[in-house]
Amino acid sequence: MWDVRRGGWHFDRRGGNHEMKQTELKALFDRLGWKWMELTAEGGGRVLVLERGCRVIGVFADESSENAVWVRPELAGLASGEAVNDLEAHWNVGGDRTFISPEMEYFYDPSAGCFVFPPALDPGQYSADMDAHFTIMAKQSIRVRAFRAGKDVAINMYKEIRLVPDPLLPLKPAKGLGYSFVGYEVVCAAEIGGGSLFDLGETSDTASTTETASAYAYNAAATGVVEDEGALPPFSLWNLIQVPATGEAIMPTHGEADAVPFLLGQGMEGTRTEEGAVRFRIDGRIKRKISIRAAEAKDRIGYLRVAEDGTYYLLVRSFNMDRAGAYGDVPLDRPEESGHCVQCYNDDGTLGGFGEIEYHTPLMGPGQRKMTDISQVWCYSGDEEQIGKVATELLGVRL
Repeated sequence: MWDVRRGGWHFDRRGGNHEMKQTELKALFDRLGWKWMELTAEGGGRVLVLERGCRVIGVFADESSENAVWVRPELAGLASGEAVNDLEAHWNVGGDRTFISPEMEYFYDPSAGCFVFPPALDPGQYSADMDAHFTIMAKQSIRVRAFRAGKDVAINMYKEIRLVPDPLLPLKPAKGLGYSFVGYEVVCAAEIGGGSLFDLGETSDTASTTETASAYAYNAAATGVVEDEGALPPFSLWNLIQVPATGEAIMPTHGEADAVPFLLGQGMEGTRTEEGAVRFRIDGRIKRKISIRAAEAKDRIGYLRVAEDGTYYLLVRSFNMDRAGAYGDVPLDRPEESGHCVQCYNDDGTLGGFGEIEYHTPLMGPGQRKMTDISQVWCYSGDEEQIGKVATELLGVRL
């Protein structure tokens, strides 16, 4: 964390996290008619998941903690789910979501010269349930436009969300660690072009594929979403967590990395590059986005925030990284660039004044149609000293 006395920034804690408490979120979703599911950890931590968009919408390290992810404040004033459609950018409700990429392929219409949002992707058509082992499973079959390829493509998506233990648990006695914790894992599998069977245990051996013990499968042919394998557009997965301002995103790197501005005409205000990390201020005031290429990035990204009551919150996402992988996301004005993997976004208030910590998987390889990605999210809350120790252990930085 930068201190204003050292010429950097400090957290002004303006308003802290405006997100609703656990009981308020559940009551809101019931009122809107949105199906939600809850995973409860032994220490009192909770993870709330919406079927709509299959978003992780609540991450609470303990029963009294604030939500570690951003939820759109306007939702609290709505009386029904239908009223959400009257909101501008009504897809934008917050939390942790899975998109597809490259962004320029699926979210930018060159004929109109503007970014568009495919509603088939989010809120989409997810159908979600929880099994007896407390794993939330969701699936959807959709069609989206690949603009640069000039065709519509069928995509089957499957997600699993489950609780995971604290990776620092074995170190707590020796390191003198004390904090609240909740963590979860997201398994996301995707198949482009349709197919007859979607089995997570039989995915292609791509750079982003990892083994999973899941025994769940569904028949994609039953949905009627099947296409010719030929000439498939570039495809990868893109996971984003919306986080509340004000705070600092921390992107661990190999040495001193080159953080790249990703939006047209933006500067690098609020970005600090140092040996082993890039720090990015999220204040919800100035629209900007930065990216780090896979060759320089490490397999984690964090977000540090201080609440009004002085509690420190650290959210860490751990994901699969291939430094030599083919990553397809590019800036709009520099399509020749490649390799972009880890990104941060700061909204200017137009969409709600939040931030995002993001990563992309490598592109699906030639001739392949299936891929699986697994990531984990760890949420810690505690005092400055304890969360500082966690940041050092997991991100390799000092606060």
